[in-house]
Amino acid sequence: GGASGQPSPRDRPGQGFRRATRIVKPTPGLVLPTLPDAARETLMAERYMMTPLMCAVVGNHLEIAKLLLMRGADPTARDYKGRGLLHHAACHADYQPPHATGGTGGEDRGGLPCPTTTATFLLETNLATPQSRDKGGRSPLHYCARKGATELSRLLVHHCANVNAYDAAGRAPVHEAARSGAAA
Repeated sequence: GGASGQPSPRDRPGQGFRRATRIVKPTPGLVLPTLPDAARETLMAERYMMTPLMCAVVGNHLEIAKLLLMRGADPTARDYKGRGLLHHAACHADYQPPHATGGTGGEDRGGLPCPTTTATFLLETNLATPQSRDKGGRSPLHYCARKGATELSRLLVHHCANVNAYDAAGRAPVHEAARSGAAA
């Protein structure tokens, strides 16, 4: 407990991850040094204000995501750009954790699926919505289109993502796909 006799946030179930949901801009020009994989991933999460739940979605760790949710992680939390869980699933569709490749992480998935298992769970349990928007008005489908994440794009459309949604710059997902050269 705390010094005043009151239980600390860590002592109360479901309160341990609340402090990671505040919106803070990353340090400009932060360069990540060569560190062990776990330390590098932690710095990336802190730099982009990703909650532990967002990290589980990016890594497609369904059981960890479920555990975090059971312990009170906030599925509506946003990073400093206003991106939610599905935005991160789409943003990191080409991310592969270091332990899966034996490398340093971030390598192309090489035919492995993008984070659709956790995204499917979030959509089917109504913990995330494909209509959510970031601060720039982009939906998760915009990010999928930019990355060429066809599997996740199909999943979002199946769950009623608006394919004609325009962002603040007037671009629809199809514009993002054409602009990036990706075929979503």
